[in-house]
Amino acid sequence: MFAINLKHFNCESFTFWASLLNNFEHWLLTTVLDQTHPQWLWSVLLYWMVFIGTYPEFPAGSNWPDWNTSIPFEGSFLNFWMVLFKLKRASGPAQKLLPEPVAARCHGDRA
Repeated sequence: MFAINLKHFNCESFTFWASLLNNFEHWLLTTVLDQTHPQWLWSVLLYWMVFIGTYPEFPAGSNWPDWNTSIPFEGSFLNFWMVLFKLKRASGPAQKLLPEPVAARCHGDRA
């Protein structure tokens, strides 16, 4: 797997997230080739976490790239995110749908 230097990772920087996403996608599509292997399953789950970290407004608008269709649009995290998106559209900001400590961390507020 590619190396991530977490000491220098800036979680508030789009550039860092975009680089992580590109590196992860490349690794996933060139190294983890067996889609029946458990490594593929957790890798797809992690891919979508990184994708959402890079494009937190997804799927709203169009300010996010198309992903490689070899990566399935599925997984527990992605399903959860899409439910939040639908609820957000119905009732307002998603932070109202999350417990206070989770909402604060999602929006950069540190206790």
